[in-house]
Amino acid sequence: MTSHASKKEWPLVVFTVALQFACGLSIAAMLVDWKASPSEVAQLRPLAVAIFPIVALGMLASLLHLGRPLLAGRALLNLRRSKLSVEVLLSTFFACSALIYSGLWFTGATQPRLAGGIVTATLGLGAVVSSAMIYMLPTRPIWNSGWLPASFLGTTLLLGGLPSAALVAGAAEATLLRTFVNATVAGSALLLLSAFWMLKHSSRLRAEQSASADIEAPRPLLNSREYLWLVLYIGFAGVMPGVIALMLWPVAGAPDLPAIALRFAALPFAMLGVLLGRMLMYSIAPRFSGF
Repeated sequence: MTSHASKKEWPLVVFTVALQFACGLSIAAMLVDWKASPSEVAQLRPLAVAIFPIVALGMLASLLHLGRPLLAGRALLNLRRSKLSVEVLLSTFFACSALIYSGLWFTGATQPRLAGGIVTATLGLGAVVSSAMIYMLPTRPIWNSGWLPASFLGTTLLLGGLPSAALVAGAAEATLLRTFVNATVAGSALLLLSAFWMLKHSSRLRAEQSASADIEAPRPLLNSREYLWLVLYIGFAGVMPGVIALMLWPVAGAPDLPAIALRFAALPFAMLGVLLGRMLMYSIAPRFSGF
């Protein structure tokens, strides 16, 4: 990834990851409203309140990708034919719903909150799916594959499940904690699968590219820095969170302080892994265009 490319794409890295993080938290909060006891609700309140600030941060970051941010509203003028317009609309609806939903958690209102959670989680999933679809284009063959939506969904499950499991561990009913643990493990597994799926898909594209150009010795698929990103992505996002989550499997008694520190240290590393994986996604795309 060149320095210019890094400056150009980092707002999209922040936007897509923030969108998936907020969506995962909205699903977790909705499940808590649906099934949890009052003590469990109190445990997850900080994450539920954070849903709107996270999605708002992502939306603001996405504006920095535009040459003229004040004209961002024009993206809504072509809903019938533009995947980008659909993404902007669903992301805007998700942000508005998240504002109301986080506000309900902040004020402690309970009566309409489950319905708000269902609406917010549904809009969040729609926004995540639509954001994946805009990348799946024939002009970007490396992205036009199932590994990309798998990575977006995996990030949603991981970043929704891991912090939720860490917060409610030791205070939640076994069923709720197992739900969050399972979501974390499933998210990690999807990210691990998407990484190897991407490598296999890109190797096939590189072989086709070399054959069409009659190149005997094609350049390496990844440079040394990108291989480091890939290793950290696999380790921090694809392996470590699943292992940590399985350690949270319901056990009688409250967790000790070292265990709590370990659980909460997992989220920053998982976030770092996700961000590196997303940077890698943008970094390799130009090598597989126009052939």
